[in-house]
Amino acid sequence: VWRYNGQRAIKARCNNAQGYTAESVRGKLIPLVDTITLPEGYTKQWLGEHKASSEAMRYLFKNVPWAIVMIIVILIMLFKDFRKPIIIFCCLPLAAIGIVLGMLISGKEFGFVAIVGALGLVGMMIKNGVVLLDEIGLQIASGKDQTQALLDSSSSRFRPVMMASLTTILGMIPLLGDDMFGSMAVTIMGGLLVGTVITLVFIPVLYAIFFKEKKSDSIS
Repeated sequence: VWRYNGQRAIKARCNNAQGYTAESVRGKLIPLVDTITLPEGYTKQWLGEHKASSEAMRYLFKNVPWAIVMIIVILIMLFKDFRKPIIIFCCLPLAAIGIVLGMLISGKEFGFVAIVGALGLVGMMIKNGVVLLDEIGLQIASGKDQTQALLDSSSSRFRPVMMASLTTILGMIPLLGDDMFGSMAVTIMGGLLVGTVITLVFIPVLYAIFFKEKKSDSIS
């Protein structure tokens, strides 16, 4: 006699066919399952991957605010400034452009695994922003004009940052065909590729906006 939480239960199980995700199959089964009329005292619920994903999602976002606070604190301690962390965080939404394009091209669904990939992508984007801002600081400290320092920093960091991003992107290729982790691979590949290119252009622009007084001081 099968039991669930101490009560007698019947479990209906299945595996999704090739090319279908568990959530897409569940979406097609929901109208059929809802038509089942149960006798009094009986209930039905979804278990399996849906239940595991829902619980994992709740635990995941429960700790996200703490992670954001820790990232902000570390960036402020690193740069000893509030404006540079703001510049980096302003660039993070740009990764959504690549994620959306990747999802539309691949036809994948933005589910739990893709959200995990997006959270990992945030760390990669922050790393690229730190590298570029650090280079900008070094260029300005060398005595260059701020505008020239921004141009030189973006061009000099383009190749190493893009090469580092491409190694991650190419490493995701084997996961593209996987029904479970394919959406995560698309999220990281699309978001990192587009986000990195745009960030290398967007951060210098934001830097010039946030640090206008430095430019005026150098001219005077």
